[in-house]
Amino acid sequence: MRKYGKAHELCAVHMKKLSDESRKADDAAHIAERLLAGDAVSDAGRAARFFKRKEAAFE
Repeated sequence: MRKYGKAHELCAVHMKKLSDESRKADDAAHIAERLLAGDAVSDAGRAARFFKRKEAAFE
């Protein structure tokens, strides 16, 4: 039995998931580039503070 309609529907769902994952990967790469460039800004737009290991232990 050939179910082309169902196959097309499942393919569309899979393509949507791939598109979402690609967007998330792009977002993560952009965040990594900003962090590596020293441009640390949190989601709220405030400057984020990064601690060294010893500093974090005492905060």
